[in-house]
Amino acid sequence: MEFQLTIIGKSDELTEVLAALRPVFEQKDAAREKAAQEAARERLLDRDFTGCSEPPWSVRTYNCLVKAEITTLRALVACTEEQLRGIRNFGSRSVNEVKEELAKHDLSLAEP
Repeated sequence: MEFQLTIIGKSDELTEVLAALRPVFEQKDAAREKAAQEAARERLLDRDFTGCSEPPWSVRTYNCLVKAEITTLRALVACTEEQLRGIRNFGSRSVNEVKEELAKHDLSLAEP
């Protein structure tokens, strides 16, 4: 957010005050932006991907995840690679698909 103020007369003191306040406003803007990004990330994690018209991965991967009742990204990132491999018909290709899609959103599987 850019602040500009033009005052006729004794503006030196006011200019100094405004210059001192500028970092405060910029910091609040940065905090507001960070909060908005975090809220967007939370919405992404909680979105149910079973309602997508085009799932982000193959039909096999999608069906395996749904059968395992993993229907949100939040549930998916809580899984380890080993847990995913334990799902029937969920092999290396499916694990790689999931990892690639999560990486697009700056997410990853849980560590063992």
